[in-house]
Amino acid sequence: MNAICSEERSKITDLRALLVERFPASPSHLASETPVPEHQPGRLTLPTGIPAWDSATDGLRLGEITELCGRFGGIGLLMDTLLSSCAAAGWLGAWVDAGDSLEACDWNPEALRRMVWVRCQDPLMAIKGADMLLRDGNLSWVVLDLQSAPPQAVRRISGQHWHRFHRLVEHHRNALLVLTSSPMVEGAKVRILSTSPWTLEAIARDRNSLRLETDIQVFVRGRMPALTSEPAGRFSLRKTA
Repeated sequence: MNAICSEERSKITDLRALLVERFPASPSHLASETPVPEHQPGRLTLPTGIPAWDSATDGLRLGEITELCGRFGGIGLLMDTLLSSCAAAGWLGAWVDAGDSLEACDWNPEALRRMVWVRCQDPLMAIKGADMLLRDGNLSWVVLDLQSAPPQAVRRISGQHWHRFHRLVEHHRNALLVLTSSPMVEGAKVRILSTSPWTLEAIARDRNSLRLETDIQVFVRGRMPALTSEPAGRFSLRKTA
């Protein structure tokens, strides 16, 4: 047990050193000209370029957990658009890959330059990595990708982890996006459900055309879901009530 704990502490130390090396000039968790006040009266959001998402929540919300559920293809299209929006806004982030399955060559190179990729072998290791990254002051968003992890391992994630993550994002004013194959995050304020039944023929098609046909449902706690297949729009930084 001591050897295991020592190895985990070493990995966390290495990850922290990587963050310092990769983002040395980022004094706050937003690498933009718009800092987040300690006591923000409204809600800071980044429009994602995905109309149904933006119309329901004004975009990706800082200080909250957002869960994206569905198949790999649909979630991949959503994240591709979102990462491009984050890169254009100058936001730094991290992708915690619980199944070591992310194909980095498929993503926008500019977005990847503003992202740390943490490769994990199991969900519990990914949970620990996400916990440390959310506590860091340099990152505005963290993705916890559980899509390719074994279902039995994902089911072992305790509800206590989600409650702790809720407190962390509220305190540090960053965003956690959890990618899952089916809803599982307790207390998620926003849940995005990709409903497009993509087949193998979609692999050969252009991503922009696929985005035009992507249907998603947006669930905000206390509201009815919104459904759309509209194309992506422009984005900017906004504050909402």
